[in-house]
Amino acid sequence: MAAGCPEQKKPEFERSDMEQAATGQPEQKQPGRTGTIPEEPEEARPGHSSPTKIQKPVRAGNRPVGIQAAHLRIRDDWLARAVLNFAADGPDALMHASLLGSECPLDLCQTLLEISPDTSLPISARQSQARTQLDRAFIQGAIRWGRQINGKDMDRFRRVSTAWRSRVESVRNWDADRLKESLTEGGTLWVLTPTSDTWPSQLNDLAQRSDWAPPLCLWGRGNKDSLISCSKPVAVVGSRTCDLYGSYIAHEIGRQAAIQGHLVVSGGAMGADAQAHWGALAARGEEYTSDAGSTVAVFAGGLKRMGPLRNRELFQAIERHGGALISEMHPETIPEGRRFLLRNRIIAALASTIVVAQARYRSGALNTATWGAELGREIYAAPGRIDTPENTGCNRLIHQGKATILISATDISGICHAPHQSGTYPVVGSFQSSDLEDDTGTAKSREDTSDQIEKSLPEQEIAVKRQPMSKKIGSKSDKELEPGKGSEDDLPPLEEIPPALEYLTEAENCPHVDPEEVILKAIRACCKKGEAATVDALIRALEGSRFSGMATSSQVDTVQLVLRHLGRLELEGKIETVNGSAHLVKQDQASH
Repeated sequence: MAAGCPEQKKPEFERSDMEQAATGQPEQKQPGRTGTIPEEPEEARPGHSSPTKIQKPVRAGNRPVGIQAAHLRIRDDWLARAVLNFAADGPDALMHASLLGSECPLDLCQTLLEISPDTSLPISARQSQARTQLDRAFIQGAIRWGRQINGKDMDRFRRVSTAWRSRVESVRNWDADRLKESLTEGGTLWVLTPTSDTWPSQLNDLAQRSDWAPPLCLWGRGNKDSLISCSKPVAVVGSRTCDLYGSYIAHEIGRQAAIQGHLVVSGGAMGADAQAHWGALAARGEEYTSDAGSTVAVFAGGLKRMGPLRNRELFQAIERHGGALISEMHPETIPEGRRFLLRNRIIAALASTIVVAQARYRSGALNTATWGAELGREIYAAPGRIDTPENTGCNRLIHQGKATILISATDISGICHAPHQSGTYPVVGSFQSSDLEDDTGTAKSREDTSDQIEKSLPEQEIAVKRQPMSKKIGSKSDKELEPGKGSEDDLPPLEEIPPALEYLTEAENCPHVDPEEVILKAIRACCKKGEAATVDALIRALEGSRFSGMATSSQVDTVQLVLRHLGRLELEGKIETVNGSAHLVKQDQASH
């Protein structure tokens, strides 16, 4: 065993298929393939560059600083895992197998550092030994993982490991301090590994099936203790294009779970994810006690590229109020589409219960549910109207028996474990734990405490706390809305209406104006500009029509109302949505 390597047990694992779980498609067998080792990602093949960039290495003269010093550069387990993660550019079953066959992460990392990726240079005896050691680590790890290795698998491993060495080459001659500075963004991020005290042990379930590479490490911001504040967290997921009904389900489930002390996990995206996070934050604002749970957002890309920008206030609020923002990716990693599917496995693994608030026929939320089912998590789905496209995914999950029907958003006692006390830690911000006592040292009342917390919250959080569901804007009728479209309490009070929302609301209440026609005009305006008709672009077009020069509000209700009408237009066959952008459907095409 290499010096400095902690002792590790080598677990035995069952076999499964990571690719099938991530995509929902059965494995495509290849002729002559005896194992199930996945093909290397395209980015890992020679000739393909990775999206993650890093500074150029410091060189001494015309050659890198001495390679033999590599053994002295990395002495920390977390730093070695972070470098291996950077080398693999994300979760990689081949890297996981190599790690299982190595003495420890330090040993595998140092082996990679010793091998030059330049095959044109003569190979020294030391490098030849390191290459042999790397091959042996992969073979031994694959055997421990219950895998069969053939010649094609070894050829594939050598191609992928060449890409690893190419990426490691850019940091090989850095010292440990410089590596730490780069990998933690100057100390603003923390890094957790399976040996950390605050590592969520349920993530280890990902290694119980072959081809499911668990995270090598996690980068994070905020309170790392929140990750272990609840033994059975609740994940709330759903479509980015959820309507008012789906938003209500996500917000209320998140709020109720946090009130009972549970950790709420989601993906930080627009729509259902954001509503679930805001619901958990609302519970902490209402009930600032040690019983209130926090929330964690899991990102597909690096934490330096968190998005969407529209949710920036949400991310700041999560970090400020006892939650955490985490990712398994290097901070500079771009959140590509494929990474979202792999991100979903972490959300599923962290949770004990997964609630799908609302999902279309094709939705990333369904992918999360698939991961959860494979991991043995409890899956619940909220039913919805069968004539609304936003509900198709959830209805199918229930129909196929893949999810249990969610019968209540306010009573979650049947889907969660018993209420408990969450981890005790103060809110980071203007509100301090000392504020719970007055000048005489006497504890303040709940009402006084709630008022002080409210003052420390930004306006959007106060709006969620005070008026999560207020009266319908501009409506003087007590007539109920359509089933599945929310209730009269689904919209904020008049003074909080953003310009675009007011414009659409006036159109809804005016008998001579069709709000869906307003949306169609906004789509045409985007087309004339050559701009993709995304939700944000449509909102800008609406505000420019009547309220030019006014500031854009961050209220989520504008997005919900636009999405509601987009859903109706899509159901009527007037538009189609491709990659988040609305496209007009020609009349002759719609008639067919």
